Amino acid sequence: MDYYQVANHFLWLYSLSVSFAILVMVINFPYQQQRQRILGAAFTVPFTGYLMSGLLIIPGLQIDQVYWMAETLLLLMVMLIYWGIVKEKTNLLYFLMTGTIISVVVFWMTHRFAMEIISKVDHRFALWFLWIPAIMTAYKMKQKKEGFNRYHYGFLMIVMAYTAQFFQGSLYVPEVSLLLKIAGYTLFLIHFSRSMEKEIKEMQHLSETYQRRFKKTADHAAKNPENEIVRSHQTILENAKKDGLTGAFNRISIMDFIDEQIRQNDGSTFTVLMFDIDKFKEVNDRFGHVKGDIALKTLSSVTQNVIRDHDLLGRYGEDEFIILLPKLNLAEGKLVAERLLGKIQNTKDPHFTISVGISVYPEDGESVTELIQKADRGLYRSKEKGGNSISHHEVF
Repeated sequence: MDYYQVANHFLWLYSLSVSFAILVMVINFPYQQQRQRILGAAFTVPFTGYLMSGLLIIPGLQIDQVYWMAETLLLLMVMLIYWGIVKEKTNLLYFLMTGTIISVVVFWMTHRFAMEIISKVDHRFALWFLWIPAIMTAYKMKQKKEGFNRYHYGFLMIVMAYTAQFFQGSLYVPEVSLLLKIAGYTLFLIHFSRSMEKEIKEMQHLSETYQRRFKKTADHAAKNPENEIVRSHQTILENAKKDGLTGAFNRISIMDFIDEQIRQNDGSTFTVLMFDIDKFKEVNDRFGHVKGDIALKTLSSVTQNVIRDHDLLGRYGEDEFIILLPKLNLAEGKLVAERLLGKIQNTKDPHFTISVGISVYPEDGESVTELIQKADRGLYRSKEKGGNSISHHEVF
């Protein structure tokens, strides 16, 4: 085995290990940014290709061809994610299974039917398959005013590794290409591990903050009569159910309320509204995150003034909210949504609009998950209309 083969086998083992490590992190760690998880799950493509190559399931493909195909497919997958063709809220397990199946089929079909074509493809022509998705992804990032991070620089290293093959006659080109690929996969690994480390520290800081607040409240309660202790305990329990920024109920609490409404239902209908701020990222980018927080507080405050006293408002995600409207049918729920839409249109500093999705019990589902999924479909339908609108997943 010569030096070049040893280097290729090392690169295969390193790429396989990094892809596997990223997939493990994405599956086991709940990244707060949905796109982060989907971008990580895209590494199921190279992992599947390298694994099939190692198990000799595709013995006809040379290892260089396996690299080229796997990383081209990975770049295409990332382009589809940034262009919104693969949605950020795509179910992670579904995406992993789909990516694996597609990868197996592509590599197997190539091995069975297209070996002669692949072997005759000129490197200079093949490079377009890498540069095109790379340029289109960079263009979409520029449109969204997103900056480069280690993940994107990793892809740049991969593309540059193949670009170096333009100079095949030059000295040390294989070594340069190898080092660029190793640098690229190293940047991928650092990106996901650092993101995970950052979120763990944020959660630890949040936990420590709650512990300090709890201790402070407990110390204060210990100095008061028994009725004050009971009142403080109730306050702690109530605050634990609410989102600190907006004052709305948190995700777990609003889902529990919907579940309780289902279990205690007397046969009457109720409505769930799911809504979020249109182009919220642009609000943050244009005005800053402080204004973004103000927009969330304003949205919560306006909503509380629109709904009834016994209606419940919860913050489901970053800028996603849910309203539980007991005893209201679809038409009545739509009236509430229209009133909310009208109030939000008058917001200033910053001005923003919202999109709303509606689901109704029991017509759209008899569980919390089904009702939220149907409301979410309605929300996406409103987004497809251009935002600032109300939609049911079927009716309107």
